[in-house]
Amino acid sequence: MASIVEKHHDTDVLETCAKTLELLCTNSNAIFTRCDVARSTLIDMIINKYKEAVDDWRSLIEGEETPDEDKTFSVVYSLKKVATFYNCHSLGNGGIWDSIFKDRSDAKDGNKTLPEEAVQYCISARFFAILWDLHHLEKVMENEANGSEQLQQLKVRLYMFMDTRKELLMSGQNQTYVGEVIVLQAYLTICDLLVVFCDQLGNNPQLAELVYEADHGLQIQLNDFIQNYIFIMEEDDEQDEHSKIEELHKRRNFLASFCKLIVYNMMPTKVAADVFKHCVKYCNDYGDIIKATLGKAREINKTNCARTMAISLTVLFRELQRDGTRVNRHSEEFVSPKELAKRFALSFGLDAVKNREAITAVHWEGILFSVNPLESSEDDTGPPRNLLFLEILTEFTNKLLKQDKRVVLTFLDRHIAAGMPSSCGEDWQPLLLYLNSLVHGETDQPPVTSKRAYSCKKEYAAEEEEQGEEAEEATSDQEFNTGELVTSHTADSVTVATNVVIPYEIQQDVHQVYEQQFSNIQSP
Repeated sequence: MASIVEKHHDTDVLETCAKTLELLCTNSNAIFTRCDVARSTLIDMIINKYKEAVDDWRSLIEGEETPDEDKTFSVVYSLKKVATFYNCHSLGNGGIWDSIFKDRSDAKDGNKTLPEEAVQYCISARFFAILWDLHHLEKVMENEANGSEQLQQLKVRLYMFMDTRKELLMSGQNQTYVGEVIVLQAYLTICDLLVVFCDQLGNNPQLAELVYEADHGLQIQLNDFIQNYIFIMEEDDEQDEHSKIEELHKRRNFLASFCKLIVYNMMPTKVAADVFKHCVKYCNDYGDIIKATLGKAREINKTNCARTMAISLTVLFRELQRDGTRVNRHSEEFVSPKELAKRFALSFGLDAVKNREAITAVHWEGILFSVNPLESSEDDTGPPRNLLFLEILTEFTNKLLKQDKRVVLTFLDRHIAAGMPSSCGEDWQPLLLYLNSLVHGETDQPPVTSKRAYSCKKEYAAEEEEQGEEAEEATSDQEFNTGELVTSHTADSVTVATNVVIPYEIQQDVHQVYEQQFSNIQSP
């Protein structure tokens, strides 16, 4: 076997040898001792070959010489053998961690960098080295030995490795010195290590110090990666069908690596908002993965999942506003967020009681986004810039319970104030459409239109006001800070939000809706 490993460089051959040797070196094997000695000899050969090759490479680089093909071949395939055998066997005693780390550090320097394939093997080797270090540390802890030194060494290596992987990820997104293959490898190793060193490791108090959680910056980096590398339209029409299928399979694996961090609650649900927004557009390629993630997120926390849906819809809506103009409700582009909202609404099923809080949370977020004063038009008497979003929100009104519709109306009234008369145009129709959807089927009177006569608005009883406040507080959640999305639920922000002004004719319709709703719907 040693002769085969020395002469051959094919991936399948090397992997087969590594796995065969792993089986032969099990403790239950009668010839374990002989096989273990042979394994040690083989591993020493692999490590020595790597050290010789990389020393020759560095000597040429430091002498400002260019390595020839033979030197390049030697360093690449010696690293390949190290990475392949590290997958099945511990090479920790060879002392090659520092050398491999230096290989990675040199990749930052365009004049010293190893070939791209060699850097890829460096990443794999260090990844497996960390896993083996964790395995050995757990064995030490099981034997009740003092493993504090090994723990600190592993922690340093883990953070060092993750920092370099994040640098690679950022460099790839900035399109600097890093190749795409290296960026993809860095992304996968980050996702895998976040799973290995998740908070479940903290169940063992001795290993709790090794828990590694993705901070906000890393969450953004991972999200940016999948947006740039996964959710892209195919442009290479000359690519054969087999290559397209293979490429799609790789992208599905990349997306699954990200989604498992959401599914296992290693990152907040709201991080998946930019994934959920592609549910309709990329339904054929990734629909099953996105739907499964959505379902698991709902199992973790229905309200968080619902708010994440609202974020996804607002993100799509903002994308339609990128040119600074108002969104045309009759345009083809506006169909996409409406269709997504319809899919989201259907995903809640028929049990309105079970999803009561979640559905209400969607309306909370949608209303706040629609009337956000920070994005209002320059004309104080004009409609808010995002008012059209209420038309998207109508897809969720049929999921509200009767009593919750009244609470939503109260919440809407707090954030939209009556003002000076103004022209009543097409831009105000989403508000009427949303109001009509809230009263449709709940009263004996027909829905209002923009031409109905003016009616005085009733004063709300103190009890009704308290009910609205209690319902609003009930849907608050620690994970989500509404202020990050549109505006806060605090008293100060609500005061600012009431700067939104409704034209006189629209006031008539709004007031009549409140009269109909509050005079016919009984409190629960």
